[in-house]
Amino acid sequence: AWHIIQGWLPPLSQDNLVTINFSLRGLKKMQMGRRMKPLRPPITVQMLLALRLALHIRKSFDTCIWAMSLSAFWGMMRFGEGSVRSIKAFNDKLNLK
Repeated sequence: AWHIIQGWLPPLSQDNLVTINFSLRGLKKMQMGRRMKPLRPPITVQMLLALRLALHIRKSFDTCIWAMSLSAFWGMMRFGEGSVRSIKAFNDKLNLK
């Protein structure tokens, strides 16, 4: 589970919850008034369905876009975390093939 990978022992004790809440309050105070970009709404299933209807899955590029979109959605990632800006930016040691 994610919390184990991050080093938290399951189940979280009351001390852990106090520390987490303290950290979240501090983060909120740090971010107040600093947001330069508007909040990005989460991707919804309806958005995925609209994308799927616009794609031609028999085309390999569209199939790739659909696979990346689903991976980003289910992996709770931003699309940029699964793609590169250009073919020149591709690094086979960092990016999936």
